Amino acid sequence: MGKQYILKVYVPGQSRSVFRTLQISGRESLDGLADAILKAFCFHDDYYMYEFFMDCRPFSENCYRRYRENEDASSAGIRLDDLDLKKGQNILFHFSFAGDWWFTVHVQKAEEEKECSSPVLLKEKGELVQFPGLRRARGKDGDQEG
Repeated sequence: MGKQYILKVYVPGQSRSVFRTLQISGRESLDGLADAILKAFCFHDDYYMYEFFMDCRPFSENCYRRYRENEDASSAGIRLDDLDLKKGQNILFHFSFAGDWWFTVHVQKAEEEKECSSPVLLKEKGELVQFPGLRRARGKDGDQEG
């Protein structure tokens, strides 16, 4: 079997006030990790572009991304176990280039996986609003629509 990871995900500068702790199988792809992060923060992904900087340096060439189909550095087929993640390692996740969200993904633990399971949200603190300046339009009956 592969590994299982415990990851703390937070916006840089807010590691104590807003974060999520996830447990995820090493069999998951980077796309699966992106989905787990977005779900944990209640963000919507309408196929926004994103990238993972493996050395935690913005815009470095050590990255995998979801920009366009058939791109060489695509995140789709890269499994976490393929990356040989280590305890203490930080990865930078850049999501929605228009919204410009940045998250640090800190590997808290990497251990042998006992059984493969879906990503699990272990702990959460604080909230983020994906579209803070967006006002909802009123529907015909006066209710707000999203």
